[in-house]
Amino acid sequence: MTAREDIAAAASTVTGLKVTPYYRQNLTAGNGFVRFGERTRPSNGFGWLDTWEIWIASPADIEAAEKWIEANQDALLAALDPAEMLVTSLTPSELVLGSVNTPGIVVRGVRGA
Repeated sequence: MTAREDIAAAASTVTGLKVTPYYRQNLTAGNGFVRFGERTRPSNGFGWLDTWEIWIASPADIEAAEKWIEANQDALLAALDPAEMLVTSLTPSELVLGSVNTPGIVVRGVRGA
């Protein structure tokens, strides 16, 4: 499997989550997708670090997203960290899908390449 597929599969082991490896236009609460963030070289000049994001739709609004993070962050970190990606942040967010603002959570982390 690819890094993207590995990350999606690991995140999907969390109860209530269904994460796909690629962008999805239509999301309902608990569904998400993996997207590539950036590739950077560490200060030692060896290898690369790939930054990945998982975008997860949350129920209702940013308050619900914050509550979801509080309730589920331990399970999500256990599923991902550090085997699939070293999680560096969990952030409530909104994403415009078509013409609709969708509240959610961005899970950001790095993985060596």
